[in-house]
Amino acid sequence: MQPISPFPFIALCLSLGQAGPGKQDDTTPEANLHEIPGEEEYPDKGGSEWPMTSSGIRERIAGILRNPPFSWEDLVWTASSHMVMPALYTALRRHQLLNLLPGDLTAHLEHIWSLNHYRNLRIMDQAREIAGVLSGEGIRPVFLKGAAGLVSGLYSETADRIMIDIDILVPSGEIDRAARAIQEMGYRYADEAAVPDLHHHHHYPMMIRDGEVAGIELHHHIMQRRYARMLPEGEIFAGCRPVLDGLAAIPAVRHQILHHFIHDQLVHWQFPNRTQQLRGLYDFFLLSQQEPLSGVAPVPGRLRRRFTAYAALAARSFGHPASLRLPHGWYARGYLYSWDLLQREEPFYRYLHRALIQINRYGYLTRFVLSAVHRPDRRRFLVRRLMRVIGMRGKGKQ
Repeated sequence: MQPISPFPFIALCLSLGQAGPGKQDDTTPEANLHEIPGEEEYPDKGGSEWPMTSSGIRERIAGILRNPPFSWEDLVWTASSHMVMPALYTALRRHQLLNLLPGDLTAHLEHIWSLNHYRNLRIMDQAREIAGVLSGEGIRPVFLKGAAGLVSGLYSETADRIMIDIDILVPSGEIDRAARAIQEMGYRYADEAAVPDLHHHHHYPMMIRDGEVAGIELHHHIMQRRYARMLPEGEIFAGCRPVLDGLAAIPAVRHQILHHFIHDQLVHWQFPNRTQQLRGLYDFFLLSQQEPLSGVAPVPGRLRRRFTAYAALAARSFGHPASLRLPHGWYARGYLYSWDLLQREEPFYRYLHRALIQINRYGYLTRFVLSAVHRPDRRRFLVRRLMRVIGMRGKGKQ
């Protein structure tokens, strides 16, 4: 029997984590999770769907856990590498499924959940403190990405989202004043040699403070210039809704959905590399529960097909909920087919996937180096990296 990835199983568990017992979900019971992903029949445009109760999903998950088609080690590795282990624990605990796991695995999941719960509480304290300081300066910060979900209660439990840093957007005319206020709180650049270059970069260098668990990235634009036209600054601030008792705000849900897609899938190359993280897919799914994709402003030009294909992947991963349904054609079906092939565990497909990633990576690096001819910030970055490599080699010879 060929090894099977736990990816679709974990996704189904995450979709269950948002439903209470007996609640109706727009999921289809036809998908066979014991098959290698890609061998199930995909719905066509607007294909028929059958609603399924959360109790039905629970029984399916219970059946798989009693006779898993993957190893427990693969389950842990996949959940960990996709940064959804706390959310997986929440879903299994909420629906009384932990008793079907080995005892040591349950203890490990609970430990990770507890650590992240404590860490996220600390991050919430950081966010509230920064919001209070900036608000006192007459600047209303807008939290982005995971921080926006955390402070707005997007996740069923505080521990569910693994956070790396706190992204904050302020008006471009207030960025220097906001940075000074944060530095007066004791924050400093994580890279001591970093030099802010707001002309070529959309955020300040990462700032950290001793004793805190997360760094701060202060944005004066929500994303890189090449994608800025999709989310104009004025539109972002006009559509914000308040959080933390009015001290701060978060973007409108439709703006968060578009920001998530652009940041994860395009900027970080997950879409062309077929390396989608379940953490990002889960955020996309949760946001669509608040505002279905059919109500999101259409993505312009050639990016529309990519957005639709990504929505099709998210919809299939979480059981085709109504909130993720978008009409899609040959491009989305072709993308799903290629995604399935590259997720297979056979050596040939693994090598093929690595080759695709390397081709995309070296193509990007070539463009990055060439752009340094007219980008001072990238020239400085390349020089710093080169000097760091030379310094490391010098220490190795001593």
